[in-house]
Amino acid sequence: TGDQGHFLAQSGDFLIKLDSTGKISNSVYNGGINTELIPQGPNYMGASYNGIFSGYSPSSNFIYIYDQALNLVRTDSFTDTRIGPGKIEQCFVNGTASSGAYTILGSKFPRAHFSLSDNTKLFAARIPAKGPAIETILDTSDQLHSDVITWQTSSIDSGEILLGQRTDVKSSGTSSYPVLVKFDKNLNVVWKNDFPVTNSHIFPCQVSKCSDGGFIIVGSISKASYGGNSLPYALKIDKNGNKQWDKTILSGSGFGTFVYGTELAGGGFAFVGGSSQFGNGLNTSNGLNYSRVLFIRTDASGNF
Repeated sequence: TGDQGHFLAQSGDFLIKLDSTGKISNSVYNGGINTELIPQGPNYMGASYNGIFSGYSPSSNFIYIYDQALNLVRTDSFTDTRIGPGKIEQCFVNGTASSGAYTILGSKFPRAHFSLSDNTKLFAARIPAKGPAIETILDTSDQLHSDVITWQTSSIDSGEILLGQRTDVKSSGTSSYPVLVKFDKNLNVVWKNDFPVTNSHIFPCQVSKCSDGGFIIVGSISKASYGGNSLPYALKIDKNGNKQWDKTILSGSGFGTFVYGTELAGGGFAFVGGSSQFGNGLNTSNGLNYSRVLFIRTDASGNF
């Protein structure tokens, strides 16, 4: 957390600060923070300020910065001209080593005059404490696919890693799959790659870095042969963005997904998610079933 064991949580328009035992130590209401229109990324806590949050209005995108006492100390508004044309659809906001500066990783409509039929594209922007913002946006003219950010992390060499879900919008049908982009400290694209699987829909949830410089991506995958179900899916890539292996947790029936994956200190990986593949959970009054918590531990090649 960067604040001696304290935590910051968001619930709707409320910001809540918790101490190390989970008790509420402070809270504040901000009607400009809107989780319905812009889902929040991991909220940043640092030595100079406590939290950075994004919000939205019909004309601009907003960033609200709070200090340790949850006092609002800065608001940035991004019209079309501040970080390029278009409107931010979803984003993650991260503090940087430079006090008062931060980075936005997200997806946006890349044109000044957009409609909901336009396709969103991935972008990265850095907002310094003073001076002009810089932005890198990807594939601004390609309307054959739509990209939406799903998660972000850093690389072991301090690069910015953006995980998105790419959806083809061609007349022959649609398919979804992960796309990963690595930016250097100046937001130049080091590499980008996508990872489709034939006749499949992949829904990435999260990415984390590995000790070899590569990354592990988790989510779910759907194929016709799975009976309409999505199943837990993990993808390992190397430091240059090349696929090394992928694994699916197969079963005769049911559905499942991974929501988190991490490399273990002793080698291999741990994956956590939910699944109804190996017995349903509690029945609800309407006859639906909750899935059970799924935990998988693998070796370095994804075998379990």
